[in-house]
Amino acid sequence: MKPVLFKVSNASRSNPWISRVNDEQIYELDTVVVIPPYSQSAKLDKTTMKTVNSLIFITLLLMVSKACFSEVTRASGNGFAIANTVQSSKGSDDLYNALVNHVDHWWPKDHSWWEGKMRIDAFAGGCFCETADTRSAEHMRIAMVVPHQKLVMIGGLGPLRDMGLSGALVWSFTPFDEGTRVTLTYTVNGIIEDNAEGLAAIVDKVQHQQLSSLVTYSEEQNTP
Repeated sequence: MKPVLFKVSNASRSNPWISRVNDEQIYELDTVVVIPPYSQSAKLDKTTMKTVNSLIFITLLLMVSKACFSEVTRASGNGFAIANTVQSSKGSDDLYNALVNHVDHWWPKDHSWWEGKMRIDAFAGGCFCETADTRSAEHMRIAMVVPHQKLVMIGGLGPLRDMGLSGALVWSFTPFDEGTRVTLTYTVNGIIEDNAEGLAAIVDKVQHQQLSSLVTYSEEQNTP
């Protein structure tokens, strides 16, 4: 039997989630705790078992208090739809401000063409653009702006554009308890010749990272 790995986050990190590695469900967070496999020749003593149970309980609490939900809701040869949701302790004003005014600080540079400067023009017809020296690219076009509540972008992110795929990327901010629920959905349409489910899963992971980066950046700021 293989060891079980539990990675336990510190309380300041905001976006724990579950993934699977070699068919073992683990918590992809910060501190790795290795629990040795049970066997007839090596039984865990009561102290070790109490520690293990405590770690599992703490990890589950962290997941509930700072939940991030990710789902592929549709995938076919005609497109796909994905949804990611994070609960943040920050208000919608702070999160929206980080989205539209500080995108260059939190957008993952490995999700860009040249690791250039990113900007969002927060008005209908505006550009989510990247510039680097004399090079420039429009990542998406702004379709709707409802400050502190909703931002809609249209287009195909990254390689999706070269595949002839385009869709609506919607950022939504909803008050929740003492914070905000941030939801990012991407509904993509176009012909996918092969493995739509696999492509949707890849884009879902990328969107998860982008949403997590926004929330983490916002929660690390002391001022709007």
